[in-house]
Amino acid sequence: MGRATQLATKRQKLIAEQTMLRKSLALLESDTHEDLLSRLVPLELERARSIARAETMSAHLVHSADVIYVYECEEAEKEYELSCSKLKNDMLEEIRLEMERVKEQKRSGFGSASYNKAALALQRQTNMRKTRSSKKPTSNRGLGSLGFADDWGRPAPKRLNTVFTPLHKTLSAIEIAEDVEFVENLERAFNESEEASRRRKTSSANADACPTSVFARFVRGKVLYRDLVLQEDDHVRVTKFI
Repeated sequence: MGRATQLATKRQKLIAEQTMLRKSLALLESDTHEDLLSRLVPLELERARSIARAETMSAHLVHSADVIYVYECEEAEKEYELSCSKLKNDMLEEIRLEMERVKEQKRSGFGSASYNKAALALQRQTNMRKTRSSKKPTSNRGLGSLGFADDWGRPAPKRLNTVFTPLHKTLSAIEIAEDVEFVENLERAFNESEEASRRRKTSSANADACPTSVFARFVRGKVLYRDLVLQEDDHVRVTKFI
């Protein structure tokens, strides 16, 4: 009997808790729960502060943008006015200089002021009076009166030819012909000796080691020789030939 009473009491408590939970759920869904409303108060205050801060910043930025816009417009207007004034002054100065040039030409009749100045300077130099430095020396003031020869006072004659003899005049055609003949004889003798040496080495067993010889001559710091096509791995040896 006592056990059944305990079970009935527990069942009633569970039903009461279930009813209270359903009521709290309904209040939460309708946003009328007291605990929810008390906890939402600080969140709403923080939201209000954030919105107020954003509105203040937005108003400040808008005001700053307006100030910057007005400043840039004023600066652009000032630069435009300065540029226009400078352009106008430059054109006026150019026109003034052109008018002065035209007036100067009308006044002189021809040419410009620089041409007239040069002409006046030339005329002044032509009509310049004789001074002591420009007078001709007299006989009593010559170098002869000072103990020097009279030839010293005369200008030295110009040299008719140069100091150095041109190179093309140092050798005659005969000397050039003899030089060419000498080189040809040397080359002919060199070729004959090379041909004889080549025949001797060809008849010997070591014919593959025969190098190709080319006649050359050292003239004024340069080696002159005939054209020779060299292949890869070819070797060049310089020997003295007398």
